[in-house]
Parts: sequence; structure tokens; C-alpha cells
Amino acid sequence: PDAEAEGRLALAASLSALGRHDEALAALPALEGRLESRARLEFPARQLLDLTEAVHAKVMLASGDVDGARARAQALLSRLRPNTLPARLAAEVLAAEP
Repeated sequence: PDAEAEGRLALAASLSALGRHDEALAALPALEGRLESRARLEFPARQLLDLTEAVHAKVMLASGDVDGARARAQALLSRLRPNTLPARLAAEVLAAEP
């Protein structure tokens, strides 16, 4: 399906919003793995992978893994263009109170 990755990302974000962080965290690595190979060749897949990684950092933060979330967000920010949604999400993680 064309929008399978987008749907899986939306599901993970929704699960986290409902407080079901463990379920969201379980789904995100597999999604990232599927997107990584496509992201090398397709710009839209690269954008979706960046967003997926930023959402992953936000879910990690929400689940209490502050150090892991900050490390992921910092690594992500080093390669993202400023003012994109993934960059803003990563910046939110770094700005969050520990």
C-alpha cells in the first residue's frame, strides 16, 4: 500500500498520545528500518524517515527515556534543515525540562 508507512507513523503517534508509549516504541524501529533503504534513493522517503525519527524521539521523551530522547534529537538536528517539522519536534525534545 502506498501510504502504509504514513499510516504506521500516525498510529504510533496516536498510541503515544493515548499514553501507550510502549506500543508506539515497539512499532517505530521496524518502520525506520523499512524506510532507511528507500530513503537513500527517494526524497519523500527521506522526509518521512526524518519525521519518523523525530516522532520516535518525542515518544521516547514521553515514555521517560530523557537521555535517549535527547541523544536521538541532537543527532537528528545535526542533519536536518531548520524550521521543518522534524527539526521543530527534535528541538522540542531538547528544550523539554528533564
